[in-house]
Order: sequence, then structure tokens, then C-alpha cells
Amino acid sequence: MKKQIFIKAESEKTQTERRHARSINMIDLKLNYPSVEAESFILRDYLKNLSNSDSTGLFSFPSYRGTKETLATAADWLNLAPEISNIVLCNSANHALSCVLGARPNHTTVLAEPFTYPAFKTLALRCGYQMRSCDFDDDGLTIEGIEQAVAETEGRLLYLQKQAEYD
Repeated sequence: MKKQIFIKAESEKTQTERRHARSINMIDLKLNYPSVEAESFILRDYLKNLSNSDSTGLFSFPSYRGTKETLATAADWLNLAPEISNIVLCNSANHALSCVLGARPNHTTVLAEPFTYPAFKTLALRCGYQMRSCDFDDDGLTIEGIEQAVAETEGRLLYLQKQAEYD
């Protein structure tokens, strides 16, 4: 039995999309093929503009804190007026927790629920904090338990995590 090979021609819709992409200076990255002449001017213009611009920023890592423009946008989004120097953009919840724990000048005790986020416990211990659980009831931590833990440890950080709500 002969093996049959089917070759599907490009549809008229696909051809129209490709023509439209070229007309608005968009490079089609759906296919891996050499850049056609119609798209080469985009690369040429980009390289020309790159050589005319200040390229010092291309040869160094960006600030871990973010650019001034990004930080100003974050301040606007927060609807606050903090000093931009007091804003740090974080890549994840763990990154944010690391920043908070690293910002404390003296490592003290962190008060938390007995069953808390394991990654937070690991971060706190690696940063030199002591972990102390507080008394709790069916609704979570109790005020009395927190007050007792503060009195015994002078802890000034309280880590809480939202519990799932079920109706």
C-alpha cells in the first residue's frame, strides 16, 4: 500500500493576514523562516535607531528596585504618595516576604499561626528570626494569644495568612 501525503495550501485568510502583518510593520513569528525582504527594513530601522540612542543601559543589569518611571507608576497605582525610594517591586510573594524580613534591622521573633506557610517559616529562619506560634481557637488566632506571645517574646512582626472561606 502506497503512503499518501497531503499538502495543505495556505488559505486565502492566512495570506490576507500575512499581507496585513507586513503592511503594519509586524514580523510574523509563527513560522521559522528567514526574514523576507519586505521585513528586513524593520530590522534595519531598529538597528539604526539603536546606534543613534544612548545604549549604556543595554550593557548593565537594570536596578533590582525598578526604574523611576516604573516606581512612579506603582505609587500611582497604590493611590498613595510614598517616597519612590520606599517602593520595591517584587517578582513574587516569596520575594516580597524576603524584602520585608530583610528590612528589619534587628532580627526578632515572628508571631504566626501554628500551621502557617512553610516557605515563610523557611525564609524567617534563614534570615535569623525565631518563630513563635500564638494560641488560637476555631476562628483563628486569639487576641489574648497574640498579647501573651508579645509579652513573652517582645515580637514585633505578626504573620497572618488568609484562610479559605467556604459558605
